[in-house]
Amino acid sequence: MRYCDSALSIPVRNGAYLRPVSARPERAFPLSHLHMLFGWLVARLENLLADDKNRWKGFRLVCADKTTLALPEWPELWEKFGCHKIRKHLGPVGVEFCCIFSIFTRTPIAFAFGKSNTSDERLFTKLVKHVRKGTVVLLDNGFYSFSIFELILKRSSHFIIPASVSLKPKLVKQLGSGDYLAEITCSKTKRTMVVRVLYVYRKGFRRRRIVTSLLDPVKFPSSEIAALYHLRWTVETFYREFKISMQANVWHCQKVDSFEKELVSKLIAACLVRLASAAASNSLGLMPSNISFAKVFSEVKIFLRKIISAIHAGEFAAFHCEFIRRCARYLVDIRPDRAFSREKQVYRRISRNLQKKRVGRPPTKIDIKKNPKPELLPSRNGVVFLLS
Repeated sequence: MRYCDSALSIPVRNGAYLRPVSARPERAFPLSHLHMLFGWLVARLENLLADDKNRWKGFRLVCADKTTLALPEWPELWEKFGCHKIRKHLGPVGVEFCCIFSIFTRTPIAFAFGKSNTSDERLFTKLVKHVRKGTVVLLDNGFYSFSIFELILKRSSHFIIPASVSLKPKLVKQLGSGDYLAEITCSKTKRTMVVRVLYVYRKGFRRRRIVTSLLDPVKFPSSEIAALYHLRWTVETFYREFKISMQANVWHCQKVDSFEKELVSKLIAACLVRLASAAASNSLGLMPSNISFAKVFSEVKIFLRKIISAIHAGEFAAFHCEFIRRCARYLVDIRPDRAFSREKQVYRRISRNLQKKRVGRPPTKIDIKKNPKPELLPSRNGVVFLLS
C-alpha cells in the first residue's frame, strides 16, 4: 500500500528509512488493486453496522458533503482540474472531492472527484449507487435538488436536508407545531413530490427549515429528526482529520493517475485507523467515534515501526494486543449540550477583552417566543406557502 506522506516513513536498522513504496507514484501498486483494497476495508467496516443498536430505527445513517483539495501546479493537473474563478487563474489547482460518509464507523464509504467547477449534484450522482436500501442520507443544502431526491427514493432510502432560503413549498397539511407536509416542484420537468418540512429553533442560531422524506410524524418525531441532522457534522470532522492529521493538504503527485493513487491510499489509511478504533472501542463497549482519530493515527505509525524493525513473527499477537490497549486509552471528551453562538461580534469582543458594554442607547430586546416570525404565507389565489 502506498503512502506518499513523508510522516509515514519508517526507520529501520542501520539508520535507513523504509517507505511502503517508492517516491514515484508510477511504480506503486496498480490503481485497481488500491480500489479493491479500499472496497474490502469498507466492507469490513460496514459489517459493524449489522447490529440494530448501531442503526437508527432500523436505518443505516450516512451523510454526504463536498470539499476542495488544493493540488500542486503541474501542467497535467491544471489542464484536468483547473482552479476556482475567485483565484483568477493564479492559485493552486482545485479538485472538488465528495464522499459518502458512515456516521457510526466514521469512515468514507465511497468517493468521487472532479474539476474545480463540478457541481454537488453531478458528484453525488456518481455516488448514489453506493446508497443501499434502508438508508437515511444526511445532506448539506448545496445538494438540494429534485433529481437527487428522486435518485435516493429510487434506492428505497430517505433523505434529510436543510432547505434553501428562496424555497417556498406549497402547504399540504399541518402535522403539528412547526411540522408540515408540503409539495415541491421540479423546475425542469414540473414533476411534484410530497415532503415533510420541519422548523428547527435552537438558541444562538437562526431558524432553519429541514426537508425530509420521512413523512410519518408518529414513527419519526420532529425532535428526533432535528437531533439526527446534527450528526451530519461528523463528515466535517472527518475532513478536518483528513486534511490536518493525515496532511491531505500536501500532495506529491504530478499526474492525474498519480493523484488518484495518492488519494485512495490516504483513504485506505483512514479506514485502517478506524478499524483499530473499532477494535479498541469494542473492548470498552463503545462506538468507534468515541476514540480519537489523531491519537490512533499516531499509534498506527508507532505500531508499524515496531512490527517492521523490532519484533519476530511469533510476537505479533502480543504487540497487536498492546497496540489495541493503547488505542483504547484515547477517549474523546463528548459534551452533547455544548453550543456556540454564530455571532462573530461576540467572539471579537471576547478576544479583545471588550466584554464591558459601551455607554449608549440600550439595544431593543425582542422576545422571539412572543413575536415569532410567521411560517405560513397565504396567497391571493388561496395557496399557502411555507416561509424560510
